[in-house]
Amino acid sequence: MTAILGVIMALGVFARPAAAVTGASDWVRTEFADVRLISAVAGTKGQDSVPLGLQFRLDDGWKIYWRAPGDAGYPPEIEWQGSDNLAGTAWRWPVPERFSLFGLETYGYHGEVVIPIRATLSQPGAPVALRAEMNALACSDICVPLTASLSLDLGGTEARPTAFAQLIDRFRARVPKNLSGLGLDIDTVTAVGTPEPHSLAISINATRPLDTPDIFPEARPGFAFGKPDIAFSADRRSAVLTIPASLPAGSRLTGEAITLTLVDGDRFLERKFMVSEGGEGGVTNRWAALVAVLGIAFLGGLILNLMPCVLPVLSLKLVGAVKYGGADKGTIRAGFLASAAGIVVSFLLLAGGAIALKEAGMAVGWGIQFQQPLFLALMVAILMLFAGNLLGLFEIGLPQRVSDL
Repeated sequence: MTAILGVIMALGVFARPAAAVTGASDWVRTEFADVRLISAVAGTKGQDSVPLGLQFRLDDGWKIYWRAPGDAGYPPEIEWQGSDNLAGTAWRWPVPERFSLFGLETYGYHGEVVIPIRATLSQPGAPVALRAEMNALACSDICVPLTASLSLDLGGTEARPTAFAQLIDRFRARVPKNLSGLGLDIDTVTAVGTPEPHSLAISINATRPLDTPDIFPEARPGFAFGKPDIAFSADRRSAVLTIPASLPAGSRLTGEAITLTLVDGDRFLERKFMVSEGGEGGVTNRWAALVAVLGIAFLGGLILNLMPCVLPVLSLKLVGAVKYGGADKGTIRAGFLASAAGIVVSFLLLAGGAIALKEAGMAVGWGIQFQQPLFLALMVAILMLFAGNLLGLFEIGLPQRVSDL
């Protein structure tokens, strides 16, 4: 009998429902994310508003979106229908991170994140009953809607801190503000590009060297922005970030109101600007950039032609040039111009094909084909055939007419 009573008592202990956590709703759990509503205070006495937080715990490889999601997605949102003593809410968004995939630029969060929310009470000091229907989009290799029904009641007792006060404060400290003296600032925002401005040139400065700056532009619906190209100064205390943009039909960047969130490690700020027209300085910078690109292209071509795999091709060309011995200068010049034209036309055709595929809506880029297994298998087969031919395993005979050329 004693043993039976002991078992019953043990079962009673383990069968007790888990005690509700003060200042938090129950977790809503899914296979890829958990979400709940938390409060920094346990009561509303003497309060006209309550600091809340929408807490996410995302599995590895999953993300949710920032208030401006970028090229795809949408941010979390809540409908408060059924809540009592709630006049309104204001969301505060911590600085996001950039996710670049297949040419798409999106902004959001991974891991654990808390989005601070300030809830204003209709009757200050009175109890509040929060009923939240949360809707978000969580993405990994695929995107899945994330919905949750959350309930949190706070009595009219003393507004003492809960165990979540510091957690909410930690993420609230990551909310960018329009402040000075942060050691980071934005100088100018101009529209650049020809013939019609199609990019933003954003000049920034810092009191200590910049590390890995990034910037998140927000404009009217229909505007989209790519990943910035960063040109640092010699001391890395200033930089120009050039951001490609796509615009709605009939729109211009010049004169557009834009919000910029600038981030560099633990430094971040938010500024609102009116985009101005690029002046002579912008033209000078573009020419300087063009000269730099041409110089790099020249060095790349020089290195390419000195590589061992190219030397046999150069020897074939030299043998072809020797055949012009005794010919007049016009014939020799025409032969070399024809070779150069063939090279240029070949690359123009490749570039045109890539542009056509992108205009058709495909996410392509130079070199992306080396991520395709079928393409790699084809290249391996061609290289094996090439190696077998060089080893004398087989010969590919050409017509006599071609051989005499």
